[in-house]
Amino acid sequence: LYRACSLIGIDGNKTVDAKSVVVLDDDRLKDGPNEVWNSDLIANTVLERIQTIIGSVQKQQSTQRQVNMNIITFDQGGVSGHPNHVDVFRGINHFLHEKCHVKRGDDEKLLTRLKL
Repeated sequence: LYRACSLIGIDGNKTVDAKSVVVLDDDRLKDGPNEVWNSDLIANTVLERIQTIIGSVQKQQSTQRQVNMNIITFDQGGVSGHPNHVDVFRGINHFLHEKCHVKRGDDEKLLTRLKL
């Protein structure tokens, strides 16, 4: 994953580390075709992680500057329709629409500041 992110320019230095890419590993989100992942749990987990990253960056820079970040996830079909991939897509949509109050339809061209 780190190498893939590097290849698409997630990190300008082409050396991506754990600070640049975050993979969420949560015991409440077990992998498997019969496992259902709750959208609110996914949204809250992502929100908490983003708040941690923003707090850390702002503390390091001693400023309240805007922090830019990308969330890379699955589309509505996941990979081969895998239920967990579809749940992640739904969870990120829930995050955008319910936690960040992005209007439906605007998420495809989302270039806005989100107050978290």
